Amino acid sequence: MSKHRSTLRSPEFARKKRNQFLLKLFLTLVVLAVVLVVSLYLSHLSSLTINTIEIEGNEVITSDELDKYVRAEITGNYLWFFSKSNILIYPRKKIENDILRDFSRVQFVNVFYKSFKSIGVTVEERKPNALWCKSDLLDVDSLKLSDDCYFINQDGLVFIKAPQFSASVYVRYYGHIASSTDPVFAQYVPNQEFKDMSNLIDEVSKLGFLVTDVILFDDDGMELRLSSGGKILLSAREDFSVTLENFNLLLSDKITIPKVDDFIAKLNYVDLRFGKKLFFKLR
Repeated sequence: MSKHRSTLRSPEFARKKRNQFLLKLFLTLVVLAVVLVVSLYLSHLSSLTINTIEIEGNEVITSDELDKYVRAEITGNYLWFFSKSNILIYPRKKIENDILRDFSRVQFVNVFYKSFKSIGVTVEERKPNALWCKSDLLDVDSLKLSDDCYFINQDGLVFIKAPQFSASVYVRYYGHIASSTDPVFAQYVPNQEFKDMSNLIDEVSKLGFLVTDVILFDDDGMELRLSSGGKILLSAREDFSVTLENFNLLLSDKITIPKVDDFIAKLNYVDLRFGKKLFFKLR
C-alpha cells in the first residue's frame, strides 16, 4: 500500500500530470486563437458586410436621414476588433431602440435581414391629430396663449415640435402640461380621455360650432373657443355624452334659439357645466 502511494507521488508522475495540463492549456489557447482569427476574418469579410440599407414606411422623415443614422450605428467595431457592419453581428436591437429614442415621430420600427449585404428598416410614423401649445393659464379671464406648439397624436401623446400655421389647420390644446418643461413624449391626458375629448369636438363641430382651441384648466374646467369668437364652457369631469345631450336640447328649443346659425354668430359664451341648467350670453 505504501509502495502504491509512493508511486503516485513520484516526481515522474507529477511531471506527467504537469505536461498533460500544459498540453491541454496549449491546445485550448490554440483553439481560442483560431476561433478569434476566424471570427475577425469573418467579421470583416466583404461578402458579409452591410452596404445597402433599404428604408420603408417613412413619410415625413427622409430616407436619407434614416440611412445616415443607421450607417452611423453600424460604423466601428465591437471591442476594437469585430466589425459592427457584419450582417451576422450588427446591433439590430440597439438600432431599433435608438431610432425610437431619437426620432420622436416614429412609433414603430423593425430592422431586419434582407441579404448578406443588406438590411431593411421599416418605420411607422405617428400621425398628427392636433396641437398642444404652451400657455400661461393664470385664470379663466387672464390667458396667455402662444404659437409655440407641438403635434399630438390620436392617443394624446405630444411627440414633436410643429411648424407655425397661418390658419387653423389643427385644433390647439392648452394646459395640463407645464410650459416650462420639454413636452415631447408627455401625455396630455390619458389615452381614453383624449379620445373622448376629440369625439366631443367632432360632435360639436357637426352642430355647426367650429372649435379652434381647447383650454384645460387645473380644476378640470374646459373652454372650447370657436372660430366665430364664442366660447363653450364645460367640465372635464362630466360625461361628455350627457353634456352633448343637454346642449342638443338647448339648440332644439326653437323658442329660445329660433336659428342656430344666428345663435352661433352672436354667441359670446354658453355654459354647460351645470347639468341641465344651461346659461348663455349673446354679443
